[in-house]
Amino acid sequence: MPPGPMLLDAVVGLIVIEFAVLSLWLARRGASSLIPALASFLASGALLMLALRFTLTEPQLPLLALLMLTLSFPIHVATLWLVWRRFGKAP
Repeated sequence: MPPGPMLLDAVVGLIVIEFAVLSLWLARRGASSLIPALASFLASGALLMLALRFTLTEPQLPLLALLMLTLSFPIHVATLWLVWRRFGKAP
């Protein structure tokens, strides 16, 4: 496997670790209501990384990458909604 997909796997792994660490930190600070926004923010980025990975490693399955891209958009919109709901009106 070329180093590109392995690097993307590492990035997705780091996103999972980042979520775990930040979730624990938020929970300890009494800000666990921010965890859903954090989860959706990181999930949309992870899906974009996975779409790129599938494009590089499985070019014969373009629908898999398209699925990841399609899923990342509503999750990103959910992030915006959660943050705007928490911190005020949209600009």
